[in-house]
Amino acid sequence: MRQRLSPVLDVAGPLLSSLLLAACQGAVSWDQCGDAACYTQLAIARWATDPEGVSADIAALDVVAQEAVVLALVDAQPTALASICEALPQGPAADRCAKLTERPHLLGGKGNMALRQVGVPGLVDHTGIGALANPWAAIPPREVDCDLQVDACWSQTMVAATLLGDPKAVAEVCNGVPTERFRRECFFRSAETTAVKDALAQVERLPTAAGLCLGAEDYSELCVRELGRAIARLAPPADQLDRDAWDQTIAAVAALEGGLGAYDAAVAERVADRVWAAVIWGSFHRAQTINGLALQALPPAAAPHVRATAAWLLLEREQAEHTDRDLAAWVQRASDALADTSAGPAPAAPRGVQPTRFVGNSTDPAEDPEPWAHYLGDNYRRVLADPEQDLAACVLEAMARQGPPALLDQATGDPWPPAVQLHAAALKVAEIRAPRGPGKPPPPGTRKPPPDGSPSPQNGAKRPPPG
Repeated sequence: MRQRLSPVLDVAGPLLSSLLLAACQGAVSWDQCGDAACYTQLAIARWATDPEGVSADIAALDVVAQEAVVLALVDAQPTALASICEALPQGPAADRCAKLTERPHLLGGKGNMALRQVGVPGLVDHTGIGALANPWAAIPPREVDCDLQVDACWSQTMVAATLLGDPKAVAEVCNGVPTERFRRECFFRSAETTAVKDALAQVERLPTAAGLCLGAEDYSELCVRELGRAIARLAPPADQLDRDAWDQTIAAVAALEGGLGAYDAAVAERVADRVWAAVIWGSFHRAQTINGLALQALPPAAAPHVRATAAWLLLEREQAEHTDRDLAAWVQRASDALADTSAGPAPAAPRGVQPTRFVGNSTDPAEDPEPWAHYLGDNYRRVLADPEQDLAACVLEAMARQGPPALLDQATGDPWPPAVQLHAAALKVAEIRAPRGPGKPPPPGTRKPPPDGSPSPQNGAKRPPPG
């Protein structure tokens, strides 16, 4: 293998302290810089006032220095990615820049963490996968005839190793990639190459792919998320009892969970739970009607997500026409829908992945005891032990975000079971941000108003609550 370059190739914005930046600015000019760290500091300092001049200066550097400066500049100025890429001449640095455009998780070097950092709810990962050790770290790199900065060569070598079906061979290649973020990316891409074909998960290869995701380290959570999206495409519409498709989906989730379970069973279970949230959300969006056919084919682990998704969609689709329904009537509507086992019309939408909703958490997995489950994708809710009471809780979860908030008051006393009453009381004070549209997070810092305390509507037939 050709000699690996120094860590200067992966200079990152967080490492550039203001002290060093000020010293560099005051001591040298661009022409006086002798290393990539100095070029990087000056490029970041000048970009806001002279982007064209900085681009021209970067283009005049050798390709190794170009790459270092581009990666660090993009970390510091991610919104300038397109203009930085356009200014570069054809070559390895331009190729790397283009890859950053195609793979946004590479920005910043630690995955697409921007939304997490500004506090958008539900985007903090509580599966624990990020804390797992890289099982491939001790595998020594093998000799690869690639120039250090030629990314395409490394990608082709990784693919060739992946096609052998031997994760150790993949690790030998990926561990030789000279820059840290692209070393992680090598494992990420190898996992996708191993177990995803034509956007669909390949069940028998998922255990190997799950293990390779752990080699992606900071990208491991994003890696298993992509495997989960491929699994979600296997699922049929929720209102069709397609047992073959459901069996394949169930086997895929089990394979992913089994692959991660070899390293940590608790993490594997939580990752599988999030996959089920995405699978069920997408499955119901491909359906024409909301019914309970999926419950006949799915394992118990999927049932909380069926209840949550059905309750959310019923309120979303029917609330405007049924303003007279009280809480008990909504819970009964959801119960009746899930009791319906008649197939719906033929699906109108092709298999795809419906973006999950960013709707905030009603429980904090970092502090609250289990059982909790992912809610409509990346968020979290408490799961009640009794299925009927949990369905009522799911209706309350949807009401807390969609309204009317006054209906939450109806569940804080008799005749509702104590577990439901406690859930309603917790939701009334929870800081849940209401969604702004399908798959779109709300702006950071906004909060859903608390319940207004207005009288509960009395219209509509009263029905006994569950439990």
